[in-house]
Amino acid sequence: MGETPFLMDPDVSDREWPDLRWCGEPPVLAAEAMEDWLATLRACRPWNDMWLDDVTGGFRAVLEELLQCGGLLPPGVRAARLRAVAREHGAFRRRQGYHALILAEEISVAEDSIVAALMRTGVAPEIVATIRDSLAPVMRATERAAYAGYVDGGELPGFGI
Repeated sequence: MGETPFLMDPDVSDREWPDLRWCGEPPVLAAEAMEDWLATLRACRPWNDMWLDDVTGGFRAVLEELLQCGGLLPPGVRAARLRAVAREHGAFRRRQGYHALILAEEISVAEDSIVAALMRTGVAPEIVATIRDSLAPVMRATERAAYAGYVDGGELPGFGI
């Protein structure tokens, strides 16, 4: 399948973005995954010292873009939208003054939160594993996009919607 389009290499096309429409409906709602994500992070430093709005930052938008069914949006448009919100979240963490490694931890917790929400809704373990595996490269690409936003403050031209 090749690399994900979140890489800022101009030779990588958004057409390589996997089409993660879930037969019309997302497997889990972003709000369900966000609850687990928030509960996990609120128990850890540095998130337990943050105001609630600062804990979530722009990550709610990341989960919503990641888990939405996409409707009629082509995969390239979905990739661009997810890349943009991830970059915004990374820029937010930079403005807060936290280390960039916080982004990797947030993505890891998000993966676990999505799995937990799927299991809680009764999705078969085999399907959960398939969804988790299909999301893995997207999550890594999302992490790279958030890091890019962190590094350059989210101000690169051409990455907005």
